[in-house]
Amino acid sequence: MKESDVKALFEPFGDIKSLVLFKNEIGQYGFVCYEDKLGKDKAHGHKAVEKAVETLQDKDMGNGQKMYIRNFLNKQ
Repeated sequence: MKESDVKALFEPFGDIKSLVLFKNEIGQYGFVCYEDKLGKDKAHGHKAVEKAVETLQDKDMGNGQKMYIRNFLNKQ
């Protein structure tokens, strides 16, 4: 998938702050970070990810593979 494809999948769930894609021998993976552009809702990113997981988890990617999403884990 191209960055524009991934962005189109995740944009409906919130304002994307950053999007990074990587490829390795296993396949492609990436990170999507959401932000509240007004800076008032600290839970905005978490809520956006929850909506994305509910909608996109196990989505058929059209190539025999399914999308796997998980919430970011911080150091703590």
